[in-house]
Amino acid sequence: MNTPFITKKAHISKSKYLAFMTRLDVSKGTASPVASSKGFALVTTLILMVLLSVIILGMLSLSAVTLRSGSQDSSVMEARANARLALMIALGELQKEMGPDMRVSAEASVFDQNPATEKIDGIQQSRWLASYDSWGNWLNADYTPPGKSLLSIRDTYAPKRKSLFRRWLLSTPDVDATNPDAADSIIGWDDTNSVVLVDRGSLGSLATSQPEPQR
Repeated sequence: MNTPFITKKAHISKSKYLAFMTRLDVSKGTASPVASSKGFALVTTLILMVLLSVIILGMLSLSAVTLRSGSQDSSVMEARANARLALMIALGELQKEMGPDMRVSAEASVFDQNPATEKIDGIQQSRWLASYDSWGNWLNADYTPPGKSLLSIRDTYAPKRKSLFRRWLLSTPDVDATNPDAADSIIGWDDTNSVVLVDRGSLGSLATSQPEPQR
């Protein structure tokens, strides 16, 4: 009597199976599919981390450039606003001094102490422009300019017309602006408190007749 061959199913957990297969593949010198998938995931993770680091560094650099550009734009806007304000103040002062019809202007060069020579003598700031009150009455009558005392036509022939002088039309302290003799000297004027507008070579061949800087 033949005895039938009976097979029994062996049950084993998945974790034990994977561990067994790994040991089997290692003993044969081959890598298991599980180990290969884990290695691929590690490489992929490292690549992604490097890529993200590059992106972050790029964004930080872009942010720094944007901040610097914004700071420069802010400085430019501030400079333009200051220049616009200075221009408005200058126009206001010019309108105040030269707006009325009874005002005249003249350069300091009219006070040249030796008109016979080409060089302007005795005046260091020959291009300063001054405002004056004009005579507002008959020549044989007295006249009182606004804010001044009673004058006769004889008083207007005083040196530099000081009796009718109002101020120099430039940005300078009022002490100098209202002093008719301020253009005679450049003492106290330097690079710390003034800007050279006309210097040697500014006027070509004419600069030889005015060698001193004009502030």
